[in-house]
Amino acid sequence: MASAAPKSSPKAGLDPRYRRFRIGAYALYLVVVSFVSLLVIKSVVSSVIEMTPGRKPPAEQTLTVAECLQRAEALFRELESERAKVSASYPAARSDLTWEQFRVGWIERYRDAESRCALESRSRPSLREVYDRLSRVMDLFTTSSVQYAGEAGGAVDALRDALAAARKEPAAGKLAP
Repeated sequence: MASAAPKSSPKAGLDPRYRRFRIGAYALYLVVVSFVSLLVIKSVVSSVIEMTPGRKPPAEQTLTVAECLQRAEALFRELESERAKVSASYPAARSDLTWEQFRVGWIERYRDAESRCALESRSRPSLREVYDRLSRVMDLFTTSSVQYAGEAGGAVDALRDALAAARKEPAAGKLAP
């Protein structure tokens, strides 16, 4: 009768003398990974908090509806102007950084207007709608800016570089026969 080969367990090759060291290594690994994870989480949370200014308390003096609409229009013009600059910026692959700097200042101005316009008042639902939509447009423009920089920015920069290189060639200024 043939004897069956002994089954080897995963721990069969581990020397019991080093068990304490293995446990210590696992514990150290878990501590280091946990520490790094906490640093990353803290960094992300603080970045989000920094990039999104909070709401301001209602101002003592409330602006008129006309003044609030003028502010909303001015904020929208700022958005449109900056959005146009994103596609014209060089390098395009880094245009999202410029947008993010603009975004923080814009949100602070938006929060100021929001606090001075009494948007929570029952008598101003249409004004609240304007500011809600303005905020939504900012969110969409931010998404668009990040996507443009990440997806098209590199290709746009490469095209601009190729155009500049082609213009420097001696034959670029001559007409074909």
